[in-house]
Amino acid sequence: MSAQRAVRLDGQALVTGKAQFGTDVSIPGMLHGKLVRSSYAHAKIRSIDVSKAASLPGVKAVITAADVPDKRFWPPILDQSLFARDKVRYVGEPIAAVAAEDEATAEEAAALVEVEYEPLPVITTIDEALKSDILIHEEKSPYAPDESLGMRNVCSYSMLKRGDVEAGMREADLVVEDEFEGGMVSQLYLEPHAAVAKVEPGPFITVWTSTQSPYNIRSDIAQLLDLPASRIRVIGTKTGGGFGAKLRAIIEPYCIILAMKTGRPVKMVYSRMEEMLGGTPQTPLRIQLKTGVKKDGTLLARYIKVLMDVGAYAGDGPVDVNIALLIAAGTYKVEHVYAEGYAVYTNKQRCGAFRSVSAPQATFALESHMEHIAEELGMDPLELRMRNIWDDGYTAPWGQRLENVGLRETLRRVAETIGWGAKLGKNQGIGIACGITLTAAMHPSSATVKINEDGSVTVIVGAADSGTGAMYAGLPLIVSRELGVPLEKITLVPSDTEASPYNDGAQGSSTTYCAGNAVMAAARQARQKLLEAAAKLLEARPEDLEIRDNAVYVKGSVDKALTIAEVVEKTHYAGEEIEGRGSYVTSFPPYDSSSISGFFYVPSLIDPTYTAHAALVEVDEDTGSVRILRYVAGQNSGKVLNVDGLAGQITGGVAQGIGFALYEEMKVNEEGVMLNPTLMDYLIPSAVEVPKIDIVLVEDFTGSGPYGAKGAGEAPIVPPPAAIANAIYHATGFRARRIPITSEDVFNGLRGR
Repeated sequence: MSAQRAVRLDGQALVTGKAQFGTDVSIPGMLHGKLVRSSYAHAKIRSIDVSKAASLPGVKAVITAADVPDKRFWPPILDQSLFARDKVRYVGEPIAAVAAEDEATAEEAAALVEVEYEPLPVITTIDEALKSDILIHEEKSPYAPDESLGMRNVCSYSMLKRGDVEAGMREADLVVEDEFEGGMVSQLYLEPHAAVAKVEPGPFITVWTSTQSPYNIRSDIAQLLDLPASRIRVIGTKTGGGFGAKLRAIIEPYCIILAMKTGRPVKMVYSRMEEMLGGTPQTPLRIQLKTGVKKDGTLLARYIKVLMDVGAYAGDGPVDVNIALLIAAGTYKVEHVYAEGYAVYTNKQRCGAFRSVSAPQATFALESHMEHIAEELGMDPLELRMRNIWDDGYTAPWGQRLENVGLRETLRRVAETIGWGAKLGKNQGIGIACGITLTAAMHPSSATVKINEDGSVTVIVGAADSGTGAMYAGLPLIVSRELGVPLEKITLVPSDTEASPYNDGAQGSSTTYCAGNAVMAAARQARQKLLEAAAKLLEARPEDLEIRDNAVYVKGSVDKALTIAEVVEKTHYAGEEIEGRGSYVTSFPPYDSSSISGFFYVPSLIDPTYTAHAALVEVDEDTGSVRILRYVAGQNSGKVLNVDGLAGQITGGVAQGIGFALYEEMKVNEEGVMLNPTLMDYLIPSAVEVPKIDIVLVEDFTGSGPYGAKGAGEAPIVPPPAAIANAIYHATGFRARRIPITSEDVFNGLRGR
């Protein structure tokens, strides 16, 4: 299948403003909800007085922890409650919720709730947390390390081992050590969290929400409110971006509880400041790397230590640490590896998934470290990478045999495109970086494809489209190819847990891969049923028929045919449907279980997507400002289904990666207060800072997705921080140890050379 260009089925509704997003949902008689949030990062709750708020005209309900079941959620550790009960653990933690006739009254009422606190010591750094006598959570996590290690406030531990690192270091001609950091970064999607809940007797609950995973939301609600899942209906609206932050219940349970209390529908929409205080940003981390290498550049041994600041609650932290270890140990051949990772509680807001979790930061560390090794060896950085890069048949440190590794070819073509080795101007430099991300095909998906009596096709799939277009462009392309019908005759039913088959959510580049495989299987089953029905009507064998031009033909005949509509209509009157059903999920590739210990949700990489990027920058030595003159993004995503869709994903991923590299960080002071919770202070790259991006697609190394596709959407964000940091180094001699790399960092680095 050659790459195609497809107009999104929902494109016209989106550009004309007719599409309904979560913020657009409105129901007659609807109330508006607002949360009361903690102003302390760590404190005991002595009392909560809601009387003033409850007596305000227009207020219909005020609820606290006393009004909801004492349940916890967010796997794998389940340490989060809807409301703080005995103490608060971060600034912004929900304490109460109010519902009122309008949003202004709800905000006023929230401000009238009085909370008496007893302040506790605040822990805002990893080092403080590990040695403090203060425990942020008194209950020990099931994934915490052995207490003999003497580490406090650790919620999970992961370890990866291959060979004998100490022996490898002794054999080395050179040992290079580095430490790198990445800050806390907001996903900063355009549309904030928004939901509307309606409760009917039973109770039967309907929730309209901007989400990446309606089924995850339903599961969380059922667990938190102790309700049967069958009584909860979650309808996914259009979603104005999510990047991993809209996979779990964030705002929906509060809407439901207020609706149950008042008997009226309740709507909640976060403000931008609430998103910054109450969202689930990228987890900050620190990585230590130590590598033993031969004079010829052969990597022998590597030690890795990851310390991740998960904030006040574990969230996805254990998974993030696990993945960070694989990324930091990956892409280059190393005989001996020892990697350990710790997820650490602090009194900062909870963190969560962000596009290609942990990979941009871990790759920044690994690829900067590779540059340092090349410098110490006096070797060209491209040559060092080519000497050690993964190839087909290599066994990764966790025991996985790698196949369809497109990294070497991608790097070669990117280096050629950027003009590696060319003479540059003053204060200019080129940086390269490789990256890897898994395709999260362990998340199941199912689909139904139904052919209608007018010859059109309805696709029912539980997948959500968070803006990528995978659902409304990629899936229809698959159906069109399998059934031979034009895209304009295909309709997708929006995700709805009452009507759509199961899907685990838009995460880990899994929509085209998992939902696509499910849709392809369903379409093929529907095609077979169509051919069998037509064979009876045409008095032929199914294998003698072909589908083209909206009709079923007997092969070799231009006259003996029936339109698809005719076949379906006659079949309906015979009491039969022409539809197919398909499901898809896959397990992790074989790995060496003896090489890992501790928490490992992801023990190996499913169909990795390989990337190589290069950046040409120019640095103003008087101000430290960095200008990206040119950017080349290479990607091996297997077979490309929708070239425009992939190009859009790469462009957007690079733009976000530039934000990681140069601008974005959520700053928290010693009291746990965020210093930049608005877009006045939180910087992101604008169109001026994002250069033209040259895209290099390598399709020769295919995956197990539809027609040979791999995951596509997450990979582009992985290499930019490393490529840009390396370019800055080659332009100035300043090696950044932390991202984002601000102009002040560069200026001070230049002065301290």
